[in-house]
Amino acid sequence: MAQWTIGDISVDRVSEIEGPLFPPKDVFPAFDPDVLQRHWADLVPDHYAPDLGRVIGTVQTYVLRTPEHTILVDTCCGNHKQRPGDPPFHNLNTAFLERMGDLGVAPEDVDLVFCTHLHVDHVGWNTKLEKGEWVPTFPNATYVFTQTDLDFVTQNENMPLQYYQDSIAPVIASGQARVLAAEGELAPGLDIVFTPGHSPGHAMLRAQSKGQAALFVGDVVQHPLQVYRPDWNSNYCALPDDAVATRHRVLGECAERDCLMFATHFAGPYGVRIRRENDSFALDRSDR
Repeated sequence: MAQWTIGDISVDRVSEIEGPLFPPKDVFPAFDPDVLQRHWADLVPDHYAPDLGRVIGTVQTYVLRTPEHTILVDTCCGNHKQRPGDPPFHNLNTAFLERMGDLGVAPEDVDLVFCTHLHVDHVGWNTKLEKGEWVPTFPNATYVFTQTDLDFVTQNENMPLQYYQDSIAPVIASGQARVLAAEGELAPGLDIVFTPGHSPGHAMLRAQSKGQAALFVGDVVQHPLQVYRPDWNSNYCALPDDAVATRHRVLGECAERDCLMFATHFAGPYGVRIRRENDSFALDRSDR
C-alpha cells in the first residue's frame, strides 16, 4: 500500500478496480497514437498496456487523516449496485471495506466524505445494502458535494436516476448531506475549489500543511495522456470548453507550486508531480 504525507496530513488509497480498462480511442475521441508513442517511456508500463492496447486505470478512494478528521475523497462504485448500462461497475462484490480496515479505518471512524462530483464511479460506497435498504456506509460522516452537481443529476433527464436513488438520496434522507453553493474550507488545511467541466459542479480538494500541498482533482484529469494533451476531453466531459480550461488551470497550479496531484483514476504511482513542457505539461518522472 502506498502512503504519502502532506505536512500533518497522511494520505492512503483504497482501490476497488484496477488494471487495463479501455482502448484509448474509446475514452478520448481526439486520441492520436503518435502522442502515445512520443511519451511511451513515461506511460508504459504503468499507464498503458501495449499487449492489450488499453489504458491502465483504477477506481479508488483517497483516505486523508488529519489531527482532527478522517476524510474520504470519492467513494468508487459500491457493492451490489445494479448498473447494467455500465458493465464494469455492475453488481460488484469487492473487499473495499476490508481493504479500508487494513488501513485501520472503520466506517464509524470516517467523519467527512467529499465527492468531487456525482458520477456513478465516485459515489457508490456512499451507501451499503442493509436488510434490503440502502443506508449510509459511514454513519458518523457528513457527505459533501456541490449544489450545481446535485441539480445536474436531478434535473437532467439524460442522467440515470438509479444511482441517485441508491447512492445519493439515502444520504440526503439521513440528514448527513452538506450541499455547497460556494467554495470554502472543508476542514483546517483543506479547501474545496470549484473545477467545472467534467461535470458542471465538479470540485477538487486542495490540501496544505507545513509548506506542502496536494490537489485531489477527481476527474479533472482522468489519465496521464491528458497531462501531455490537456485539450483532450473524455467522452464523459459535460462542458468540453470548461473542462479544457480547468485542466490547464489545475495542471498549471501543480507545476507552479510543486503540488502532488492525486487523480481518482490514475494508476501507479498514483500521486504524481507535474512539470511544464513547452506550451503543455508532462509527468515529472525524476524519481525514476
